[in-house]
Amino acid sequence: MLRANNIDLTTNGLCLDDIRYISDDIQPPESKRVTKGSLIICTASGSRSHLGKVALIDKDYDYFFGGFMGQVTPEPHIDSKFLFYVMTGQAYKDFIGSLSSGMNINNLKFDDLRSFSFAVPPLPEQKRIVAILDEAFEGIDTAIANTEKNLANARALFNSYLQSALSGRGKAWIERKLSDVCERITDGTHQTPTYSDKGIVFLSSRNVTSGKIDWEHIKYIDEKQHLEMHRRVAPKMNDILLAKNGTTGVAAIVDRDVVFDIYVSLALLRAKNEMDHRFLVFTHPPVDITRIA
Repeated sequence: MLRANNIDLTTNGLCLDDIRYISDDIQPPESKRVTKGSLIICTASGSRSHLGKVALIDKDYDYFFGGFMGQVTPEPHIDSKFLFYVMTGQAYKDFIGSLSSGMNINNLKFDDLRSFSFAVPPLPEQKRIVAILDEAFEGIDTAIANTEKNLANARALFNSYLQSALSGRGKAWIERKLSDVCERITDGTHQTPTYSDKGIVFLSSRNVTSGKIDWEHIKYIDEKQHLEMHRRVAPKMNDILLAKNGTTGVAAIVDRDVVFDIYVSLALLRAKNEMDHRFLVFTHPPVDITRIA
């Protein structure tokens, strides 16, 4: 069964790493089977950013779609890839946003979806446009792959310089434990929060994957949860956040003077005054994350 999380929000591609199965004793109706050339769509979500997201069914999968999902099947005179590009474009996103802004529950009614309008050229022109877009996105994918390769090479070069700089220890260097140079080592809340569309910034390990905090793809919590979490740990400027899950061991400096809270997947290291936090983030040793409390 395909669910909403089987549609990647960023790429609008099918993500088949996390498939759920139902008993062989249960036979879903054929109307719930995904068909090649159709689009599956998220019709309900706890996050408005996921509402209305679509993915193209590009082959004959023997899959069905579950609750909070729907399927859009284009008529013969509509190229399915053309419709996919239309429903991943900004006009469609603005349309979905205008619908969800007035909803208390984040759900999408097909009667509302049917009212979305767009210009439809003849089928040959649709195919020509699709070919142009496919070529453009293929070029973008190639550029991204080359950029990632260059970044990997740059990272390897940086690590080489870093290792060289830290290996030439002089007589004044002193061996110290992490606990000796930090006034605090802790982690974020162990309670799964209830997220809001706005409020206090809430970070997790997914915001610390590249050695720098990602302030763009963030979540929010309300004031009540924030006050409870802040009593336990109140991150501040120049603290170090260390990923305990996912890309374990990646560290980043808090580079903004902003109020926020952190999840248990992040450890917080606060350097003492005698320790330069920038030096610490480059030299932090492997941490036994099971002992951070």
